[in-house]
Order: sequence, then structure tokens, then C-alpha cells
Amino acid sequence: MLTVLQIHEESPPGDVLVFLTGQEEIDSLARLLRDRSALLPFDASPLLVAPLYAALPPEQQMAVFAAAPGGSRKVVLATNIAETSLTLPGVRYVVDPGLAKQRAFNPRSGVDTLAVAPISQAAARQRAGRAGREAPGICYRLYTEESFHGLAGATRPEILRANLGGVVLQLKALGVQDVLSFPLLDPPPRAALLRSLELLYALGALEDSGSLSSQGAAMARFPLEPSAAKALMGAQAEGEGCCEDCVAVLGMLSVDAVFFIPREREAEARAAKARFASPDGDHVTLLRVFRAYSACPARQRGDWCRDHFVSARALSRATDVADQLRRGVPAAGGLAAKGARGNASASAEAATFGEDSAPLRRALTSGFFLQAASRQPDGSYRTLVGGQIVAIHPSSVLFKHSPPHDCILYNELVRTTKLYVRDVSAIDTAWLAELAPRFYGKRDAMQPRGAAADS
Repeated sequence: MLTVLQIHEESPPGDVLVFLTGQEEIDSLARLLRDRSALLPFDASPLLVAPLYAALPPEQQMAVFAAAPGGSRKVVLATNIAETSLTLPGVRYVVDPGLAKQRAFNPRSGVDTLAVAPISQAAARQRAGRAGREAPGICYRLYTEESFHGLAGATRPEILRANLGGVVLQLKALGVQDVLSFPLLDPPPRAALLRSLELLYALGALEDSGSLSSQGAAMARFPLEPSAAKALMGAQAEGEGCCEDCVAVLGMLSVDAVFFIPREREAEARAAKARFASPDGDHVTLLRVFRAYSACPARQRGDWCRDHFVSARALSRATDVADQLRRGVPAAGGLAAKGARGNASASAEAATFGEDSAPLRRALTSGFFLQAASRQPDGSYRTLVGGQIVAIHPSSVLFKHSPPHDCILYNELVRTTKLYVRDVSAIDTAWLAELAPRFYGKRDAMQPRGAAADS
């Protein structure tokens, strides 16, 4: 904030681009800058704050491209999407804190973690280049030259930090038996490959011998990660209707930040979100939003999204993903027809229906059973794999509401001030042993068994 205000008061005309790690940081700095700019000297030029992140409505995202009125300065607060994906006219100054949120797979916990981490030297140079696209500019790096030289030269290849379950499954489907020795261009850590093999075995995709099972062959035909593919197969096993619900939820999980909570209308936005909230958790809440959006006539969806404070871009993308799954999943016979009936009969006030969500939550458990945590006496949660103490993320509908079960399922770990779990649903502990018998002991579902639990 101080750097931006100093630029605004002391530097020649030109817009400012500030790189931040995510929506929460952007909203926080935007609020601070608006408050402090009101205290500037009366002869100071106006400071216009323009945030840029995925959940913003399209019309607000376009504000970053509009020229600032004469005599004023625009400051754009953006995530690392502004590094390479777009060019912002008028930017002469860049503020680079040297950090970004990066998604990485933790072989020990078996889940993806989203955490703030230092950027690479290549990314730092890319950010500095944003200041000189149209004319000479200045980049203010909020770290020392020594720190810059200590950064990695380039961003690590994704294969070295990603969940390799899908890669290993496809190699097995192609007839590669010894995946540990397969000559990949950037060989991933052996622990990550072993973890992926263990996960596939726990999902039932591999036989005891390590060869591909018939279930694994079916999972390999799904355009999904193995856990998601197993969840969709579990939904088919749960019976009529659940498969369509699972497709909708998987589509919603493929996008970021469905709900949009603007500072100036925060109370309205939170009330709108509360109307969709399910006591069973975020997955059912997302399903309710998807159903209501799908029931709305196409021409009215933009207005519906604005009225309900959800991202039209995210809902459109989630719908496209769900449609792709209906068309492209070879094992889901008749799914498209079921989906069409479900959308046609959905109510625009879908937040009021009294659905039985247990089949959906069971289906999700059958695929994402690694991502479970049990409630502790102090109200915190301990992950069943890895034993990490976590808290429910403030964005969850269960954040201030005690779930009806002592066990939860989550889709993402997020490390900020502490370790949070996001996209959370309450599940019955007994489902773990029933739906993932190769991984959880049948006598005590809270204790994983086998090598996968200890790696």
C-alpha cells in the first residue's frame, strides 16, 4: 500500500499494476487504498482502484482496460494472470511482492495444496516487463537483490509438482507396466509415482499384481482425474439421479470462486449465498446453485447471476464441463438423457428443495476418500492421512455451523495464516471403510491401513 501511495504522490503520470496472490489479498488492499486515498491532499489527483481476479463479473473485469479519466491514476490489483495472459494499456509502474499462489501435490497427504510461494526469476522478469509494454516504465520489487538471486531460475515443470494419478493411469492403460522406469523428460520424484500407484490400487484401478483392472480400464476412459472418475462411477452405483448430480458437482469443482461478495453489498451477497447453503456442506450447496442456474432461461442467466452474486463466467464454464462429461463419458450410458430431465424439472428457487444428499456424498467419498478429516475435541480437524491439524475455510457454508457428522470430506488444502480445508461436506465415518476397503481398515475406519497411509 505504501509503495502504491508513494508512486501516486511522487511519480509522473501512468497507471500502476500490483501483483497479489489471490482474491482475499486483492479485496483487502483495494479497501485500504480506497480508504487512504480519501485522506490524500485536496490537490492530489484521484486514485482509481481496479481489481482483477476470476470471480469478478465480466463488466468489472473490463474496467482494468478502460483509460483513467484525465488527471487521475488507475491502480490495477491482479493475480499472476496479468504476467502473460493480457496486456494492460497505460501501465508504467509495476509493484512485485515476489509471491504467488501455487498448486502442488503433496505425496504424503495425497492431496493438492494451494500455498503462497516465491516466484521464479523468469516470472519476476515477466512481471517487470509489464511496465514497459508501451513506454519506458519502472518495476518496484519488494524484496532484495540478494533474494532475487536466490529464486529458482524458472518455474518448476508441472509434472514435478502435480498429482500424477492420471498420468500413471494412462500409462497403465497404454500397456506400460513399469511406470517407475518410464523415461519421462522431467522425471518426477519416485515418491510421487509410488503414491500414485498406491492411490490407484486403493481406488480399485489396479490388481494386486499391479496390472490394470477392468475398473481401472473404465476409469482411464473418463476425461477426469482418477478420484473424480471413481466418484462418477460410484454415483452410477448409487442409483437414478445421483449420476447427474455428481456430474454437476464435478463441473462446479472445476472452476474457482463461484460466489462473488462485493464489499459495497456484502450483506446482500452473504444473504444470497445463505439461501443456497446446505447443512450437509459445500458440495450440495454448489449443486443447488447449478440446478437453479440451469433452470433459468439462457437469456436471463446473466441477470440471475448478478441478482444472486455468483460468477456468470464460472457457472458458464461449469455448465460446459458438465455437458462435456455427459457427452464424453463412455461408461455413463444414458447420462445425457437423465441430465436433460433433471434440468427441465429443476426449480429456479432450487435452494428450497429438500433433497436427500447422502447418495451424492457417498459417491464423492468413494473417489475422494483420501481427503477426509475427523473432528477433534477442540473443534479443529485432523486429516486422516498425514495427521495435519486443519480448519474449515471461512468461505465454506460449514465455517460457523457444526457439521452433522464428526467426519468431513474436502477437495483442497489451502495454506494462508494456517492450514484450511475448502469445498467441505459432512460424511458418515462408516462410509470410509465401506467405500474404500482397500485403504481403510474395516474395524476402525478412522485408521488408514497399508503402505499408502504411511508414505
